[in-house]
Amino acid sequence: MFSNLLDGISDPLVIKDCRHRWVFVNEAFCQLVGYPATALLGQSNTNILSSDEARVFWEEDDIVLISHQPQQREASLTDAQGQQRIVASHKSVFQDSQGNTFVIATLREVTQQKQVELSLADSETRFRELLANVPGAIYRCHYDDNWTMVVLSNWVEDICGYPATDFIQNRVRTWSTLLHGDDQDWVTAAVALALEEQRAYELEYRIWHRDGSLRWIYEKGRGSFDETGNLQHLNGAMFDITARKAAEQQLRQSEATNRALIQAIPDLLISMDGDGTYRDVSSNIDLSVAPAESFQTGTVRTVYDVLPPALANQRMSHAAAALATGKIQIYEQEIEIRGELRHEEVRMTASGANQVLVIIRDISDRKRAETQLQQFNAELEQRVLERTQDLEASQQKLSLVIQQTPMAVIEWDPACRVQAWNRAAEKIFGYPAAEAIGQKASFIVQPEVQSLVDQIFVDLLHQQGGTRSVNTNLTREGRLITCEWYNTPIVDLDGEVMGMASLVLDITERERATAALRQSEAQMRHHRDAVAQLVRDRALEQLSFEQFVAQVLEAAAATLDASAGLWMVSRDGQKPAQRGHHSTLWCHDYYSVAAGHSRQPNLPLENLGTYMQALATERTIAIADITADPCTQNLAQVYDPLELGSVMALMHTSLWLKGEMVAVFCIESCGETARPWSLEEISFAGSLADLLTSEIEAWQRRQTELALQKSEMNLRDQAVELQHTLTELQRTQAQVIQSEKMSSLGQLVAGVAHEINNPVNFIYGNLTHARAYTDDLLHLLDLYQQEYPQPTAAIATEIQIIDLPFLLEDLPKLLNSMKVGADRIQEIVASLRTFSRMDEAEMKAVDIHAGLDSTLMILQNRIKVKSDRGEIQVVRQYGDLPPVECYAGQLNQVFMNILSNAIDALEEALATGHMEGESPQITLTTARGEGEGVRIAIANNGPALPESAKPHIFDPFFTTKPIGKGTGMGLSISYQIVAEKHGGTLTCLTPATGGTCFEITIPLHQEQGALA
Repeated sequence: MFSNLLDGISDPLVIKDCRHRWVFVNEAFCQLVGYPATALLGQSNTNILSSDEARVFWEEDDIVLISHQPQQREASLTDAQGQQRIVASHKSVFQDSQGNTFVIATLREVTQQKQVELSLADSETRFRELLANVPGAIYRCHYDDNWTMVVLSNWVEDICGYPATDFIQNRVRTWSTLLHGDDQDWVTAAVALALEEQRAYELEYRIWHRDGSLRWIYEKGRGSFDETGNLQHLNGAMFDITARKAAEQQLRQSEATNRALIQAIPDLLISMDGDGTYRDVSSNIDLSVAPAESFQTGTVRTVYDVLPPALANQRMSHAAAALATGKIQIYEQEIEIRGELRHEEVRMTASGANQVLVIIRDISDRKRAETQLQQFNAELEQRVLERTQDLEASQQKLSLVIQQTPMAVIEWDPACRVQAWNRAAEKIFGYPAAEAIGQKASFIVQPEVQSLVDQIFVDLLHQQGGTRSVNTNLTREGRLITCEWYNTPIVDLDGEVMGMASLVLDITERERATAALRQSEAQMRHHRDAVAQLVRDRALEQLSFEQFVAQVLEAAAATLDASAGLWMVSRDGQKPAQRGHHSTLWCHDYYSVAAGHSRQPNLPLENLGTYMQALATERTIAIADITADPCTQNLAQVYDPLELGSVMALMHTSLWLKGEMVAVFCIESCGETARPWSLEEISFAGSLADLLTSEIEAWQRRQTELALQKSEMNLRDQAVELQHTLTELQRTQAQVIQSEKMSSLGQLVAGVAHEINNPVNFIYGNLTHARAYTDDLLHLLDLYQQEYPQPTAAIATEIQIIDLPFLLEDLPKLLNSMKVGADRIQEIVASLRTFSRMDEAEMKAVDIHAGLDSTLMILQNRIKVKSDRGEIQVVRQYGDLPPVECYAGQLNQVFMNILSNAIDALEEALATGHMEGESPQITLTTARGEGEGVRIAIANNGPALPESAKPHIFDPFFTTKPIGKGTGMGLSISYQIVAEKHGGTLTCLTPATGGTCFEITIPLHQEQGALA
């Protein structure tokens, strides 16, 4: 009854056991697959479906059986008639009363539904691809003045440079605004006429592209009308034909070029009618049997007039075939031309209704090359045969290499079973080839990594490239080894995976060595860090000799878990200072973690000959058991009565200076068992010994330096006195020279100013009269022109020669220019007199600003524009100052020195590129100072004066300029003038904005007699 109920279900239904066999199928399923129930029951998918289809259903059944969760899938199957169907399945699990597990599945055919969905999706995709790939803009727009766009494809941006969204509903711009002004009217009229006649319109017009260029557009469209004939909208497409327009122009231009190129072709070109009549012959006429003039005179008219009958008939046969089929006809011929046998290739193609174009090319050289190539091919075939034999021999050698290589070579079939197992694999894993072949990888793989190995094989079978891994594997004896695996798929010529190959290298010993090396490197880093810390402490903390030795011993004890000590080699109980025979080892310091720092009793050396000889020979002796080593047995006897009797192992390093042993650095381990010392520990002890040797040498050097310092003190005091005396003499001499120079300069400047002033006054005084006389003459000339407007011919000629209008216009300007020049000379003379102050040599109240301006006038030639730089800008920030009592000439000398140095600094900075992008500038600032005083600041924006130079800037003979460019006396003299002559201050500052500033402060009034 239950079976009949399931048979009555309209949807196909099947029940499978856990081995994927059908135990029940209803009638609907039998109709679906086209097989009767008797052919299906007890069978599985693989019996009626293709391997791919069966695998899909098999995997789905496994998922349901494992997860016990319902599954819904779509899959394809092929029925008995070979028709492919798409079915949607719903699968779930149930168990019978005996606990057997079954899969029950209901199916529904969705072939037609899927086909419809695929067809719709494909249609939509094709439409979108068509729209996106059409190299033009598809549009729908309203028929209005602006052609308002409703739909516009994205290709419009390639046409005009603006996105389609700009034109939809005229959001940003309208299409009509892009039309060229000359095309708007006729385009509008053409569209209107086409709509009136209800036909398509085709237009070619110009638009302005976004980049400003002019583009040609081809547009074709049609109006869309409703049933009553009313226009709804315009549909059409636009294409950019700018390139075509340009190509048409280029085509017209290239026709002449093409005609010339045809003449340059090395082939013979013949235009011939279907009956063999020649119409034209061009290009390489040398390939023709008949001479060129015979074609021009009409002697030769047909192919039979030129070629032998056999070749003429062959030519006509191919001409007929070319005209009949429209295909190119190609053949070769041998012909004698002017006594020479030539091979020619003839190509014929239809060029008109009854015309063919014949192209004849000389291939004699090619034929000779083909003959040589045939000979070469024969030789090549012989070489290939020989190479094949070599490859077969090489393959045999490769087989021997695989068997003899130290790497295991394993071949796996697609089911991951061993197919090949060389001798190295037998040695590494312990399994003979007979026992390994046919087994899966699990016999040499740990269970916890089996899934990872399975995934590697799956990836190899899917050709996902080779793999490299390091795994822990099992040997036949159950021993764990570390192996490096290289796996790659074996692929046949058709691309199918035939299996996998693995190369295996036993790296167990290498891994152990690597681990030991890492441990050794960590220990070395720890030792290196300890030594580096000691070096830093020594450099930064400036420790005494005793403090540094204590730190070294503490570091050694903490790092090596041992006691550490420094024993100085001395004579008769004294610290090492003299050469000679050594009698004792004097303990400088001994440290252990438990007891701290202490001093141990001295060790007599008369019974330690073997021990000292070993230190002298090997520098470092590392003994695991001092009682068992001959070198230290006598040392153990000396240690025994001391507190050091518990020492079992030691590592002693001798310290040497100038070929003499000065100390012994001791590392000692206590206990009852021997302690071997590693190479890293010995190296660490050697590094600490080097530090101690360096410190001992430095300590001895410091003692010597102290003695030298005491002896140098007296010499230094004497040198200071002599240097002070010499400096005073040099400064006095330089001041005298500078004073004489400035006095001479002042006299020279005053004399030049006086000599220039007299003739300038003469010129300046007569310029007024010259201007008045000129104005009278010009007025008289103007009156003559008014009274006698028509001059004689001689006068008119002279007026033209002298260019009287220009003369009348330029003469007053000339006199004005002369007055401006005279004024300028008077200003310069006044500045020279102000700077020299020859009439103000004594202290007097003067205008500070006038002194600054006169100094700038003297230096104007250095300030103005030069060929290699621009003008130095001078910024005056003068305050309201009353007259200041001072020695005006000497103060002007101070201004000259500071301003000259500022100009030198700016020029050097510009020449060396240190002021790139900045304009040179000097700033003069004056203001009332604190109390009864004035402040004068002269600053420049050049490089700041180095801090190291500021303390010496006013010293005699000190200069920051290159050798030969400065005496070093300018600022020294300036400082003396300001400080000693005027009771003021001269300071060098570095402003926050950069540059250098010299600030002068002097009192307004000088005390009488104080600074005389």
